[in-house]
Order: sequence, then C-alpha cells, then structure tokens
Amino acid sequence: MRSVPPTRVGNEHSTRPDLQAQSRHVTLAFSNSPRPSHTPAVRASGKINFSHPPSPLINPRIPAPHQFLSSLASILVHELPEHRLPALRSTMIREQRKKDNMEVVRLLEHYVLRRGVCSVSGSIYDTAWVSMVSKYVKGRTVWLFPESFTCICSFQSESGGWEGGDPVDELVNTLASLLALKRHLKVDDVAPEENLPQRIASATDFLTQKLSELDPGLTDGAAFEVLIPSMLDLLEIEGVQLRFAEWDYLRERNQRRMAKINFSALHENPQSILHSLESFMGLVDFDQLGQYLKDGGMMGSPASTAAYLMNASKWDEAAEGYLKEAVENGRRIADGMVTTVFPMSTFEFAWVLDAMAPG
Repeated sequence: MRSVPPTRVGNEHSTRPDLQAQSRHVTLAFSNSPRPSHTPAVRASGKINFSHPPSPLINPRIPAPHQFLSSLASILVHELPEHRLPALRSTMIREQRKKDNMEVVRLLEHYVLRRGVCSVSGSIYDTAWVSMVSKYVKGRTVWLFPESFTCICSFQSESGGWEGGDPVDELVNTLASLLALKRHLKVDDVAPEENLPQRIASATDFLTQKLSELDPGLTDGAAFEVLIPSMLDLLEIEGVQLRFAEWDYLRERNQRRMAKINFSALHENPQSILHSLESFMGLVDFDQLGQYLKDGGMMGSPASTAAYLMNASKWDEAAEGYLKEAVENGRRIADGMVTTVFPMSTFEFAWVLDAMAPG
C-alpha cells in the first residue's frame, strides 16, 4: 500500500501540495456553472443588458484588470458566437502573457469552454464515490471509472486508512473508500494484485480504532450527524458492522438532524442537501431530482452526481459526461482523481482578478 505524507488545510503548508486534504463535510457555495451570475453590463433594475455586451477588444483607456474582466465575461456568458471563442481565448492568453500575468494565463489555458476550470486539490471522498459508478454495456455491467478505483487503492496509507485534514476527514475518507473496496470485491474482474481482502481488513481495523477514539463534542455537525451514519449503514449492508462507544449518541443526533429535513419539499425546491445526495439514498426519489442537474452535475458535486447516476432509474448521459470531465480535470493531480467541487470558474477568475485590481 502507498503511504501518503501528512497534509494540512487552511494556510498551513502541505508536504503533499498536489493532494491537500479537503473537508468534505463543509458545504461549499460555489456556482455549478462556468457562467457568472451577472456581467459588468447591468441595468439599474438589476437585469443583465445583453443589447450591449462587453467588448472583447483590448481598450488601452480601460485598466488592464477591467479589460480582462470584460473580455472574460464575453466568454463565460457566451455572448459571442461559439466559433469565435477559441480565437478570443488565444488573443487573451497572448495579451496576458505579455503583461506577465501568468496565473491568468494558466487559468485560460486550462479553461474548457463548456465546463470551465477547477484547480482545487483532490478529494479522496468524492473519488471513492465516483469509483462506484457502474453502467450496463453490451449485456454486462462494467465500472465506468476503473481508474478512480485504482487511484483510491494507491492512496491507502500504511495505517489502513485514508488521511485527511483532521480526524473527521480521515473517517469520512476511509468510510467511503472502504465502501468502494467492498463493492468492487464482488466483481470478478478486479486485478488480483490489488489484494482487496487485505485492504478491507486494514481499513476496517483503522476505522475500529478511530471510531473508538471519536469525541462527539469536537466533531463537525454535518459529518457526524449525516455523512458518517449513512456510510455506516451502507457498510453494514455490505457485511461490515462497526460498533463503538458513541454509537447510540451518534444515532440520536442523526435522527434529530433527519427530522428537520423536509424531503417532500426537495422535489419542489432545491435544497443544500442536493450537494450530498449520497447520504440520502433510500430517502429521496432520485427520479424527481434530474431537474436540478446543471450541465450534468448535481450542485457541482462529483459525489452527489455519482449517487444520482447510481440511483436514478433512467441513465443520464449528461451526468456521465459531467463525471468524465471531472475525472479529466483531476488528472493534473492523479489519474482517476476528482475534486470535491467542479467546476469553479467564476470563483477562480474572480480571485485572480481581485488580486490584479488596482488599490
């Protein structure tokens, strides 16, 4: 098994910068669309004025960051004919390279017109869920992303678990990865060299120890009350029963949290739990949730999109396409890896532009 050096989150330096720990149990509020919510051309009423789109041409009388934002807006909201977008992007890259704005150049070079960019670090949790997506092809069921499962196996530590930024992250990552191991063990075409029984035993021992040390007073609410209980239930279905001192207390908190969620209203209005549908399998009707997909993704979450594909009665090609692009984006980190949110174009460009802005 491959040992992964420890990682830190926040502003601390990581000994593994290409795979910094991401906190899955923090709900992210980034847009699931490469288009911004508005452009610089806005009427007093707040409605977008499309009659005068931002000019993509370089105007020396406008400060450079504002030029760039105007040109970028033209790409993001597709106000230009689609066939002109590649040429415009190339022009912008040349201009920003001349100004030595290499971070902007890097973002533009990685920008995919339909999907955008996402340069955040990898997520073991989401990758594990993506690795569990299967599809019926030519008379048999196949894993859609075998490279994601290989990736998960390669990052299992010598301790048997999957490391994270804090003890709860380690639990969440390891629970999801162990679930992936158990489900793949049922399939005959798994490579023998993966040694899945040994990996499963090591991961189970890791979880047994960590759960016995868990202090519920120090845990994050969403992870402790939703993610962990749901994955413990799924693992029990797979034959892995984990019990620990705080089991009853965990169940009590889980029931209180679940009682506050109006699942029937989910089919009428979007809610934040759409970002974590993998935690609500058996509780929601996935066939009624396709309306919330945006460019194939469910709230920009690879894990939630994977859960949707696994539970909807009708296969969704757009959702499959979204996951394929999420996996492709993650290749910069590791083959098969995905990030915990994808894409993040609006945020990433806005962050760079804010740093470039005068004053």
